[in-house]
Amino acid sequence: RLTVIKEDRLRKLKELKDQGINPYPSRSNRKQTIREARELMGKDVNITGRLLAVREHGKIAFSDLKDETGEIQLLFRKDQLGEKYDVLKLLDYGDFLEVLGDVTKTKAGETTVDVKKYTVLTKSLRPIPDSWHGFKDVEERFRRRYVDLLINPDVRKIFETRAKIIMLLRNYLDDHGFLEVTTPVLQPIYGGTTALPFTTHHNALDADLYLRIADELYLKRLIVGGYEKVYEIGTDFRNEGISRWHNPEFTQLEFYQAYADYRDLMVMTENMLSGIVKEITGSYEVAYGETTIDFKPPWRRVSYYDAIKDATGIDVNDITLEQLKKEIREKKLTIAFKESPDVPALLDAIIKTAVRPNITNPTFFVDYPAFMRPLAKQKPDDPRKVEAFQLIVAGTELLNAYSELNDPIEQRKRWEAEERREKEGVAEHQVVDEDYIRALEYGMPPTAGWGMGIERFTAILTNSHSIKEVILFPTLRPTGSLKTINKMTQPKNISGVISHISADVHEKLPGIKFAVVRVDSVTVVKKSDELEAYKKEVLEKFSGLTLEKIDSMPTIQAYRNLFRAFGVDWHSRRPSPDALLRRIALGKGLYTVNTLVDAYNLAVVETGIGLGAFDSSKLSLPVVLRFAKDGEQMHPIGEEKPIIIQDGELVYADQEQVITLDLNYRDTNRTKITEKSKDILLFADGAEGITDEEVMEGLEKGIEYITRFCGGKIKEKQLVR
Repeated sequence: RLTVIKEDRLRKLKELKDQGINPYPSRSNRKQTIREARELMGKDVNITGRLLAVREHGKIAFSDLKDETGEIQLLFRKDQLGEKYDVLKLLDYGDFLEVLGDVTKTKAGETTVDVKKYTVLTKSLRPIPDSWHGFKDVEERFRRRYVDLLINPDVRKIFETRAKIIMLLRNYLDDHGFLEVTTPVLQPIYGGTTALPFTTHHNALDADLYLRIADELYLKRLIVGGYEKVYEIGTDFRNEGISRWHNPEFTQLEFYQAYADYRDLMVMTENMLSGIVKEITGSYEVAYGETTIDFKPPWRRVSYYDAIKDATGIDVNDITLEQLKKEIREKKLTIAFKESPDVPALLDAIIKTAVRPNITNPTFFVDYPAFMRPLAKQKPDDPRKVEAFQLIVAGTELLNAYSELNDPIEQRKRWEAEERREKEGVAEHQVVDEDYIRALEYGMPPTAGWGMGIERFTAILTNSHSIKEVILFPTLRPTGSLKTINKMTQPKNISGVISHISADVHEKLPGIKFAVVRVDSVTVVKKSDELEAYKKEVLEKFSGLTLEKIDSMPTIQAYRNLFRAFGVDWHSRRPSPDALLRRIALGKGLYTVNTLVDAYNLAVVETGIGLGAFDSSKLSLPVVLRFAKDGEQMHPIGEEKPIIIQDGELVYADQEQVITLDLNYRDTNRTKITEKSKDILLFADGAEGITDEEVMEGLEKGIEYITRFCGGKIKEKQLVR
């Protein structure tokens, strides 16, 4: 039906053009808004807006015109418009018109414009959905927000409220002597909070950059530079999951005040936010879901430790990792140890799952453990804790604030401790920013800082269940085909989306790299006559291959050197191109596993680049190239039981376990490619002595053979260095 309607509108568009009418003129001559026109009874007006349904009655027709300020009825008369009256049949609900006429009233008392002249401003080609039956799917509303705004007035009110909230926050800070500033979104080092960043590459500078995860470190540099009160309202980006309270890009207000501490900011928070709540809603009490939130100050304050103890019965003072795990098991809390591998991560999980959901009214959690706030100043009377608070409302974190650490020596120690967490398997951690430490060495006065996501505050004040309702265009999974990044346009490093390399591997093996591609909708079978015939052709090309020739190949030498670097004897466990080429040289031929594995093995043989594929439905992304830890196990294909991996071996691992042993692609049973696999990740290994171009050539050859023999759609593609 949509196709029929669109074809009819295209026909009308052509007829308009055939009559010499431009359906998309560049400007209009509007003199009044519709709201203004309704007050000009008996006078000429020149208004514009979107045309609603046309109702013809012989030689007259009625319609309604709508702009941002309201609606008004239109009267079209044939005796007044002449031939232009007949053009009405080429107009549809949704077209834009400019109308000149007198404001009058009908016999029924309806304020109406008696049209003397009208001009088509825009011919619409799609029908606007019915507001009740045609546009209720929530995800479609977010995807096509332009339609959502057209037909749902309450949605527009949400974004008008959001704009007013930002205005009131800005006014409060301006009135209290703060200076609004702008700091970089593209940063050479991410920092200011604990989160995974998005990475990009600047071609002209040939430099990898991060989209900021917070504004903090640059704003505090301004405090060092002599400003005493600064703030920024801007977009931050965090490469994290999407949920009711999380979107990868969001608007945050951060401010920093010299000669203040976290106690001052608690008072300021109560005054500023409660005042905005009263201004927006007319009351301190806000309906949210099935509850009522009371924002009237003062607000409850409870220590972080007491909050956990009150909710769970666990005393977390000086608790060890094993003691905490034991308490969690005994209390039967639903905490995933693999996702929370150390004490800070487990405590954060407890707060999120067992403590915050029970809190409705504004509550300050104060005095956090020092190891959980690397940028906050320790309490003088108890250095195990820091002068920090978090405001909890309706079960979620609304904002964070603390007295800022301004000791450069202590700051370095804290960040170095954070980087050690990565080696313990913690994905989200902070990193050392040498320039920021240099800034602190010039001296920063005692300072307190504060940060709040605008979306969460807006969601609560507009009674919106999800922050997607208060973001005009929230992040959603792309529909249709994703653009493939080819070798010519591929940035040198887009780590952190599908895969990345751990810091200790980078440090020990600076030349390490790999490429990865996602291929969806493949068809894998046990054996293909076409593929078997092509394997024979490839083997014929290598009929004169000798072990000596293999030993002299640059890529083979590079892989062997890499194996030596992390302590593996390449004579007993050879890199995959080495092993496959030796089979050919010894007359053993190639393996027959299944069509997908056999296809990329051909690419390995032809390019000398190691390739391996995994069933992406079995992976918990991102995949990390890292060193194995003491005692880690994996269950390789062909083994009856798991094996112990040697400490320090180079492995690929997802967020749950090791998925392949070194670069020999001795895969686990869990992620192996089978005839049931539909979506896969294909990796191409690099090393010192292998160029980026060679790695990408191996990946592209693997893609060529996989899509040739197994089909599939190419999605994300990365070169990770």
